[in-house]
Amino acid sequence: MSNLTRKFRRSIAIHGISGVIKLVFVITIRHLLWFTKKHTQNRIIRQKSEYEFDNQYGVDTKGNFVPKVSKAYRQSWLFVSKYQGTNSSVLDTVLNKLPIHHENFTFIDLG
Repeated sequence: MSNLTRKFRRSIAIHGISGVIKLVFVITIRHLLWFTKKHTQNRIIRQKSEYEFDNQYGVDTKGNFVPKVSKAYRQSWLFVSKYQGTNSSVLDTVLNKLPIHHENFTFIDLG
């Protein structure tokens, strides 16, 4: 079964036909908005911030990880998804809001 077929079957199983149609519409609009001036400016700012974060900490937070289909996934293919790193500014905001003494903790990304 091709990757596209697997994704399509999974989407129908989760969202139903009408849900998939709505998702296609929303995703299409989101892709069209990607090229607007506001989104382009925000994307450039976010990419610069992520680049600086990666350089500062010696990590690579860009891109997605999509697991390959294997025997382990065949029984639970409905739940197989992708992993995508969190935007560094969002993570920084969340961690800074924790009511803790940050110097007493070590953050470990189990990604």
